[in-house]
Amino acid sequence: MENFILYEEIGRGSKTVVYKGRRKGTINFVAILCTDKCKRPEITNWVRLTHEIKHKNIVTFHEWYETSNHLWLVVELCTGGSLEMVIAQDENLPEDVVREFGIDLITGLHHLHQLGILFCDISPGKILLEGPGTLKFNNFCLAKVEGENLEEFFALVAAEEGGGDSGENVLKKNMKSRVKGSLIYAAPEIVRGTDFSTTSDLWSLGCLLYEMFSGKPPFFSESYSELVEKIFYEDPLPPITSGHLSQQDLESQMRELIYTDSDLVITPIIDNPKIMKQPPIKFDQKILHLPVHSVDKLVFLKDQDWNDFLQQVCSQIDSAEKSTGAARAKLNLLCYLCVVASHREVATRLLHSPLVGKLRAKIARVIGLLASHTTELLENTPVIEAITLLTELIRENFRNSKLKQCLLPTLGELIYLVATQEEKKKNPSECWAVPLAAYTVLMRCLREGEERVVNHMAAKIIENVCTTFSAQAQGFITGEIGPVLWYLFRHSTVDSLRITAISALCRITRHSPTAFQNVIEKVGLNSVINSLASAICKVQQYMLTLFTAMLSCGIHLQRLIQEKDFVSTVIRLLDSPSTSIRAKAFLVLLYILIHNHEMLLLSCQARLVMYIERDSRKTTPGKEQQSGNEYLSKCLGLLIRHIVQELPRVLGVILTALANVSGRKHPSTVQAKQLKTCLPLMPIVLHLVTSQVFRPQVVTEEFLFSYGTVLVSNWLIPVLCLWRSEPSLLLEWRLFSLRLLSETTCLLVNQKVGDDKKEANVDSDSNLLALIRDVLLPQYEHILSEPDPVPAYALKLLVAMTEHNPAFTRLVEESKLIPLIFEVILEHQENILGNTMQSVIALLNNLVACKDLNMKLLYEQGLVHHVCNLFTETATLCLDVDNKNNNETAAALLFSLLDILYGMLTYTSSIVRLALQAQKSGSGGDTQAAEDLLLLSKPLTDLISLLIPLLPNEDPEIFEVSSKCLSILVQLYGGENPDSLSPENAESFAHLLTSKEDPKEQKLLLRILRRMVSPHGNWGQGGWLWWQPPRVTTILFFFFFF
Repeated sequence: MENFILYEEIGRGSKTVVYKGRRKGTINFVAILCTDKCKRPEITNWVRLTHEIKHKNIVTFHEWYETSNHLWLVVELCTGGSLEMVIAQDENLPEDVVREFGIDLITGLHHLHQLGILFCDISPGKILLEGPGTLKFNNFCLAKVEGENLEEFFALVAAEEGGGDSGENVLKKNMKSRVKGSLIYAAPEIVRGTDFSTTSDLWSLGCLLYEMFSGKPPFFSESYSELVEKIFYEDPLPPITSGHLSQQDLESQMRELIYTDSDLVITPIIDNPKIMKQPPIKFDQKILHLPVHSVDKLVFLKDQDWNDFLQQVCSQIDSAEKSTGAARAKLNLLCYLCVVASHREVATRLLHSPLVGKLRAKIARVIGLLASHTTELLENTPVIEAITLLTELIRENFRNSKLKQCLLPTLGELIYLVATQEEKKKNPSECWAVPLAAYTVLMRCLREGEERVVNHMAAKIIENVCTTFSAQAQGFITGEIGPVLWYLFRHSTVDSLRITAISALCRITRHSPTAFQNVIEKVGLNSVINSLASAICKVQQYMLTLFTAMLSCGIHLQRLIQEKDFVSTVIRLLDSPSTSIRAKAFLVLLYILIHNHEMLLLSCQARLVMYIERDSRKTTPGKEQQSGNEYLSKCLGLLIRHIVQELPRVLGVILTALANVSGRKHPSTVQAKQLKTCLPLMPIVLHLVTSQVFRPQVVTEEFLFSYGTVLVSNWLIPVLCLWRSEPSLLLEWRLFSLRLLSETTCLLVNQKVGDDKKEANVDSDSNLLALIRDVLLPQYEHILSEPDPVPAYALKLLVAMTEHNPAFTRLVEESKLIPLIFEVILEHQENILGNTMQSVIALLNNLVACKDLNMKLLYEQGLVHHVCNLFTETATLCLDVDNKNNNETAAALLFSLLDILYGMLTYTSSIVRLALQAQKSGSGGDTQAAEDLLLLSKPLTDLISLLIPLLPNEDPEIFEVSSKCLSILVQLYGGENPDSLSPENAESFAHLLTSKEDPKEQKLLLRILRRMVSPHGNWGQGGWLWWQPPRVTTILFFFFFF
């Protein structure tokens, strides 16, 4: 193991700890299992079955080691946790996820069966997830080769470990229980005792798939016999996903989450340092006059010795001696009894002894400690007499504060003891009826004017007793209890007393929500809401619990769900470091959102979605969940589920409101009010679809249809239609509408469509084409004249459509948009790298590439002139080695311009070729059109001096297109341009001819050179060019030398 470094613990079993580890000298992380040696048979079985298996759905075994105390197993690290954690986190998985996971499981299990291995114990805990989500079989402790006896193998390994064959029969008997897996996933024949087979593995796999989809296994019971009966005779119902809870089920689950264990923590009343610090109890062994038994010895004293011990104690307490020494001895004895009474078993034994009757009239503290630590109360124990006596003593000496401080803790512990015992037995006992005077005394101790310690003790008694469901708790439910506790909470300056008071109110509200209702009605809702801003975490937790209880029973419901400050305050509590507070805040918000849908918008605006995403990451599976995280996960899961179910309703309300006013210029007052209520809810959709938590759950086919209806029919088309007629329409609206349509169109036209959806795609294309043709194109004259970036998005839309649908190119021509396109070039040519110029050049590229377009229209609008100017400026930017800004943009623009140039030259060449062929054949074809086109395109020869420097470009595509353009140009015009073979260009050719290794490329370059030095092009009229001898000499030198 010295070859590995151990990191944090990532898992733990009864006798196994799993660590994340790394092999020294590498970055290969692994999982390292540290197991007690008593697990040697299981680990040996795992190793022998998997040491040669390499499969994507099986955890890979690397190596294993043995140290003096442990066995160490090094296997593949799976960072996604177990499937059991995923199911516990999500409760159920979507059908498509179950299908993907099922493929992994079947693939892995099929591979094992092909190797003759039976897994034998398939369960969610033995399936691990790799980072990308691949499932892998893990833990082969109970797997085996088909047909073998696993018990014999375990016994053999254990016997070898033991060093002999002695006790082999005993070993085999012990092994029988060790080879049994989980009964929940076992096939019926396995339960009957038949051996495992491939069919039993498939049964277990089916149970696992069922649990993934429904969140629970098909057969489950806490009772062994009942579980066996279900496996044998019960047909499980078809799995039902819990994705859509009924309102009743949702509220039932929410009520179960209102009170948690942290809300009902019990702390002692007596000797509680937060109420009153008591001096430590000490006694002197020398003057005790009886054996000083320790707590441990007292627990195990035999009956006779115990009776002797009690007799000695009672005799000292009953002693009539009045001397100072005797009194000191009695006090010392009571101190000893206080010490030993802090042990549960000793306290229980003393409480049921005759000693109680002698103590109750003499000292309260011992009785209080006995009551606090005892675990059981017999009906014949005179506890009610003690409660009555203490009550009378307090009532008769009520102004004696010191006496109350001594007696109240004992009284409280006795009442709480009776309450807990009655709750356990679930049947009220008349012998444990607490006198009404006790409740009266305690209520008096809560009132204003009492000392802080007395208030605290009384509040602590109510807090503890009201944790139970008993008749004793019901005795505190009065009309004044809520306001009295609230007064203590608000006016006390001691935090511990404030926490006890609000905790007691929280527990009383659990029995009777009217207690908190009385508080709100007396002090006002705003005052109560302001208490949520307390800096004490416990106070915030109890206040949230109180509000949740109120909302669950409908008290003040309408006031709370309409209070925006209340919602905002609750959302601010989501910043709390306490998981319990955040969980309860989510639960309160869920109650509000259920009853007031409009608050969802306010919550989203207050960053609720951000808080949900943050806590969703904290509760993801893969780590052992603590109870706080588990509670947070449950509350958060219910809130997410409700919001997901709420979104279709929001869209439905908006669609209904828009449908009601469709086609009407002046909606009615009711319709206008409905629109004002519904339309502001649209930002909710934005918040949810941009969330990583909500997007996978809300973006469904139904959602896309509804949202598309809202977007296109009810908003996008009207805005675009009003572009010209309503110039006052906000530019921001118009820009957003056009941008949305442009980017959506780009996505749609670039989407790959399968054969089964081609027909639907054709319909979609025709609808989109009709929308743009009928609504948008008539507005383009005004759209293209708008300030940037409106023209850029308008042109981007045309680019997407002309790329996707050739018919749209003819539509552009018929709509007389070509002159407008060139006007845009004139207006934006100063910013050639801007978005508008990029879009217009891309559009020109699509138009030139279209074979059905009438190219004369482009030439008539000055296509040659504009291309020359754009190409010159772009090529200059690309060739400028000092200018490194916007290199990528300029290069992309240059490539588009090269495509345009190549398309123009190809078109010209084809026209010239047809004219030459007609002239040679004597058919008398019209050559004038070709001559005019050649003359019109002649300025393109000025680009030769720019094309040649582009040939050495590192991008092979630029070389390819540049060389093709240059080849056609010299074919058409020969050496028309006197600067085409300048010394710099000649050197470029020389360098290219030496650097290019492809013979085809070399031939193309030589062919270009040959035509450039020839005195005419392919076209006979004109084009003669006389060259200066030095230049001709230079070119010929390169030509012949290379």
